[in-house]
Amino acid sequence: MLTQYSEIEGINIENELYREKQKGQKSEFDKLIDQAVEIAYKHLVPGGFDASVVRHALFAVHETIRQESAQQGVNYLKTELKNFWNERKKLIEVLRYLSRMEHIDHLEHWEADAEAAKALAGALENTNG
Repeated sequence: MLTQYSEIEGINIENELYREKQKGQKSEFDKLIDQAVEIAYKHLVPGGFDASVVRHALFAVHETIRQESAQQGVNYLKTELKNFWNERKKLIEVLRYLSRMEHIDHLEHWEADAEAAKALAGALENTNG
C-alpha cells in the first residue's frame, strides 16, 4: 500500500524501501510508522474498530462538514459515543492529530477535513457537562 505514494511527510518512499538498514537503528520513516501504530493502538478500544474513538471522531468530522457546524459534530459524539465524557480528551487528541493534515502539501484533499477536525476539537474543549 505504501508504494502508491512517492513521498510521505518529506520522506522518499522508494529510497526508504530499498536503503540498507542498520541493525538497531531507526530511520525517520521507521519512527513515522511507529508513531502511526502507537496512535492506532492508543485509540482503538477492545470492541474493535467499529467501536473506536477514532471511528467516531472521523464520523463527527464528516458531520461537522456536512452540517457546516462543529456543534453538530459534538452532538453526534454525545449521542453516539458511549462514555462520551470519559473519552472526550482522547477525542480531542485524535482531532488535533487529524487537524495537522491541513499543513501537509501533498494532502490538499484533507484540508477541509483538517479544518473541521480543528473546529471540532475546539468545540469539544469548550463543551461543559
